[in-house]
Amino acid sequence: MGSSLFVAWIAKGDAASINQSGLLRMQSYKILNQLMRKELETGSTRQEAVEDSMNHFELLLNDKLLKTSFDVSSTTLKTAYHDIHRQWYSSIKPGIQQELLHGRLNWDLYNETTYFVTQINHLVTSYQKNAEKRIYLLELIQIITIASLLFLVIYALHILKKNIAHPLSALNEAALKVKNGDLNCHVDIKSNDEFGRLAEAMNAMSKSIIAVYRDLEKQIEQETAAVERNKRGLQLMFNTSHAINKNINGKFDFQPIINELSDTIGLTQVDLCLKTPEGGIAYDHLYSNEAPELSRCMQRLCEQCFKNEKKFIQQGNEYKHYYPLSIDGKDFGRIICHSKKGAPLTKWQDQILQSISGCIPTALNIRLQVEQGNRLSLLEERSVIARELHDSLAQSLSYLNIQVTRLQKAHTKGTENQIDAIIGELKQGINTTYRQLRELLTTFRLGLNETGLRESLIAMVIELRQRSEMQVELKYTLENLPLTSREEIHLMQTAREAAQNAVKHSEGSHLKISVYDESGEVFLNVRDDGTNLDLNAEKYDHFGLAIMSERSRILNGQLKIDAPDQTGTRVLFHFHPISTSAPVVRELSQ
Repeated sequence: MGSSLFVAWIAKGDAASINQSGLLRMQSYKILNQLMRKELETGSTRQEAVEDSMNHFELLLNDKLLKTSFDVSSTTLKTAYHDIHRQWYSSIKPGIQQELLHGRLNWDLYNETTYFVTQINHLVTSYQKNAEKRIYLLELIQIITIASLLFLVIYALHILKKNIAHPLSALNEAALKVKNGDLNCHVDIKSNDEFGRLAEAMNAMSKSIIAVYRDLEKQIEQETAAVERNKRGLQLMFNTSHAINKNINGKFDFQPIINELSDTIGLTQVDLCLKTPEGGIAYDHLYSNEAPELSRCMQRLCEQCFKNEKKFIQQGNEYKHYYPLSIDGKDFGRIICHSKKGAPLTKWQDQILQSISGCIPTALNIRLQVEQGNRLSLLEERSVIARELHDSLAQSLSYLNIQVTRLQKAHTKGTENQIDAIIGELKQGINTTYRQLRELLTTFRLGLNETGLRESLIAMVIELRQRSEMQVELKYTLENLPLTSREEIHLMQTAREAAQNAVKHSEGSHLKISVYDESGEVFLNVRDDGTNLDLNAEKYDHFGLAIMSERSRILNGQLKIDAPDQTGTRVLFHFHPISTSAPVVRELSQ
């Protein structure tokens, strides 16, 4: 652009220079014309005209415009100008002056002037070529400038594409990949500008996110493995509890539990040694799926194993871990597992083993308590049977023994009438004894149906309806309180005894048996509409009231026999079941 301006500036006077040189040519012809017209004009007028033309020619020849044009041009124009200048002052001007003095035209001057005009034409041509050269130079500069501009534009576009468009496209593509979850993208921009720093930041961010994701995936895998282990542990606990509860009254089969425990914790050698709380030698030894070393327990050194208070000991290249099966001061044995040296038990394995070592003694202790409860119930039932026998058959047999003694004496001293009366009483006593024996056998055979107390009471009511003409009604609403089998048996026996007394002695037509719960207590109400029961001391044991009192005492209950409306008899029995406590139930009911 500067070159174009410079060329345009120096070519600013080219047209004027060409015009000026053309005026020199015209002025030369004018001078020559004036010299040739000497015969038509006076001398003075001709001389003045020629001098004026010569002065005008010199003004044109010495004008700065002609000199400025070749100051920066080639030497050709400068030489042509100096030749004309020199020829004018050296030959043309002096010749014209001589011609004006002599008053005649010199043909040599004419020829020289003609040649001089030719030189001026050459000068005009030189000025024209000089102007054309400058115009060409200007065109060349413009072409070069335009080409340079195009090159610069193309180069700028290339730079923009390389340093801006491509980085932006790469960053945008990387952002879309990150958005779509592809974090392995890498932005390959190597520069020290903002895009390079942004690319480095994005690559570092991707690496950081990938590292975080990998860490999270690792944590998720660990948590998933932990959840799976906990699931298997919970499943093992559930299976163990289910197997224990299913066989609580029978023989426990711990072999599946030991096998599942071994599979769950990933140890192939797991042993279960069981002993009685009082004993020191195992009565049962179970091991996991893998066959144990037979020499481990061949010496039967159980006391050393059970007395060992260490949680684990080292034997050769393995660790033996001991988990005692203890509860409430009772030791039921050990769980022993083997792990390789350098691979101790993990926390979750230890927790599962501790849980199982807590379930097994709990189950054994519960079964022991159940067996003790069964033995206690058996002793209580035997005591009740003994009292029943004492109150019925023993007294009847004593009465028969007395009658036999009387019969013997009457046979020795008495008359036949006395003997017949004693024999009649003996027959009556024997019949009464048989009847009492049948009632006792019926009572002793009494049991609970598999469906529970309700169905047993319904069966009892059906039996009473078949044996008597009384209308027997049962109202059972005991559905909110659970009872043990011991409580159900004593409640059933008490209800049967009270109902049988009403059927045999009340002489009524209607009997209502109600079993219900109130304020956390179980109530039995047996009510008839017959005659009042005579509760004097002589007949107290005869009506089985002592047996009902005994059963009430066993259940820590209360027995009440009265006649609220002065008609019939009511037997009211109530107790607190062991499954709940009275204060809690009362508070909840309020």
